[in-house]
Amino acid sequence: MKSNIEPILIYGLRDGDPVRISDVASGLVCSCICPECKTPLIARKGPIRQHHFAHSVETDCSGGVESSLHFLAKKVLSTHQSIVLPRQEIRFPGERGRFPQHAFRVTSAQVETKFGEIVPDVLIDIYGITLAVEILVTHKVDERKAEQFRKMGLLAIEIDLSRVDRELPESDIARLVVGGGGHKYWVNFDYKKAVKLLFPEPLTIVRNKHVGLRVVGCPKPMQVWEGKKYSAPTDCTGCKFFLMRSTSAPQVYCSGIKIKKP
Repeated sequence: MKSNIEPILIYGLRDGDPVRISDVASGLVCSCICPECKTPLIARKGPIRQHHFAHSVETDCSGGVESSLHFLAKKVLSTHQSIVLPRQEIRFPGERGRFPQHAFRVTSAQVETKFGEIVPDVLIDIYGITLAVEILVTHKVDERKAEQFRKMGLLAIEIDLSRVDRELPESDIARLVVGGGGHKYWVNFDYKKAVKLLFPEPLTIVRNKHVGLRVVGCPKPMQVWEGKKYSAPTDCTGCKFFLMRSTSAPQVYCSGIKIKKP
């Protein structure tokens, strides 16, 4: 959460990337600029005050701290190979389920790349599905932009960092950006695309002459037959990975995909 003390600038930009005050040399030789106004910064690392960046010339810039957090969050998203997406209730004719909070492997990420008529903070790809990620520091996604996401059918989430301590180290910011928690929200949710995220292909239900119906590829089999584990469709409803069972085909949608470690 935010501190009651006025935040100081501890992240500057160098060669387009955010850098922490502890990782640069003192003075102007740090070669950093303000993330907001692009003025050269001085790295003040004296023995009395907390180390921080200061503008090298007089300026009325007041957005450097917020902008630095925004830059840092985008950097984290562009370099990490997984992200936790928020939960969402799913309702559509004849079916109901829940998209659970879950981690997904990111195959690619692009920062501030134009998509249609808008430029999301970050565009990531998961199993061939494109997802827009917006970072909330001071400005929330407005209804106009949310409507653009809906019209394009682009999945989109917002990560709320507005109450985060601006002086947290990068590792803590990274955990907030890619990890789970109640600070992430869906701006545009499409259940058909979301189901593909949860499992690229639904699990098929087949009939076995010995055990009856079984779910092929179940990640958490609950029963055993002659030493081999399996699950029946009836086991799914009590499983934490269960999302929904199709009413039009012998299939189960499951969030139990196993994320490979990078």
